[in-house]
Amino acid sequence: MYLHNQTHCALLPLICNDFSIEGKLHNRFVNFYNSLIRSSNHCIQIIGKLIKQGSGSAASHTLNHVYHKYGLNKYRCPLPMPNSNVIDCSTSAEQLSTATAVRDFIYTRWDVSTAPQIKDDFDSSIQHLCVN
Repeated sequence: MYLHNQTHCALLPLICNDFSIEGKLHNRFVNFYNSLIRSSNHCIQIIGKLIKQGSGSAASHTLNHVYHKYGLNKYRCPLPMPNSNVIDCSTSAEQLSTATAVRDFIYTRWDVSTAPQIKDDFDSSIQHLCVN
């Protein structure tokens, strides 16, 4: 994929139809937390309970952040995976349309039947959309 090095970071997850990095980290944390509370080791389960009850640790703060952000009930065990693929509320309609246009240009550019001079035009358009 030919994207300019300075492509706006808010566009990347939209162009690639992928979770944001923040969403991926939140999913990993929920997996980690769920493994603590499901552990067969009693000491590990106690750590999971301390995190849930607000131990003041970084893990407890992260749990509170994740459950507020995604509207989860932290007392439900195990926690459901947050839907981090939901478009962030700060994403504008303009960003969505730009990402859609870039994605369409990339697919069209990679079409075998596209003439070389048209591919250059697509590259210029993609660069313009990604950087501006």
